[in-house]
Formats: sequence, C-alpha cells, structure tokens
Amino acid sequence: LQDVAYDPDTGQPRPNVDGFQYSTVYAKAGKPIRIRFDNRNPPPFVFNIAIYDNASGSERVTEAQRVAKSDAYSGVRVHTVTVTLRPGLYTYVDEVHPLAMRGRLIVVP
Repeated sequence: LQDVAYDPDTGQPRPNVDGFQYSTVYAKAGKPIRIRFDNRNPPPFVFNIAIYDNASGSERVTEAQRVAKSDAYSGVRVHTVTVTLRPGLYTYVDEVHPLAMRGRLIVVP
C-alpha cells in the first residue's frame, strides 16, 4: 500500500495523508499475510499502522479489536506488518491519520 501523491503543477511526489493507494485489499486466510506500507512522506509526518478485526464494517474500531500494529515511524521508508488471520472483514488504518488513511482488508477462506 502506498501513500504517494503528486503535485499537479510539478509532477513531483508530495506529502500525502489523504489515503492509501488501495481502499480494499484481499488476502487468503490461515497463511501469513504480509502488507507493505510504502511511506513516501518526508519527516515530520509520522505514521503508525494497525489492523483491526472489524466484522461489522463499522467506521469505529476499538483497541480490543486490534490484531496487529507497527511501531510509529517517520520519513520515507517501507514498513511491513505480517499477521495470520481467519476469514473476515478487517480495517487497516494509520492511527495518526485515522479518518483519511484507512481501508478494508477482506480475508477469504
């Protein structure tokens, strides 16, 4: 998942906290799922990626629903979260920018 955006005037990458490259991703249950978050934003933008069990599809998720989480990080880098999940609907979210930077992870049997 990439959070890159481009300046319309220069065509150069610019900081983006408006969302991820994909709003929905799919994975197979019972096998390790490796999700790469490709941060193209220079410091001081800080990110913290988490995955939540969200069977209801609710906009709100709670701490108790969190199944994976990265450490907070800043700067241009790739961060990977690996988790094995059962079939269901999950939400992935940047906990620093939770309203704009989120998506659905659908895990199928």
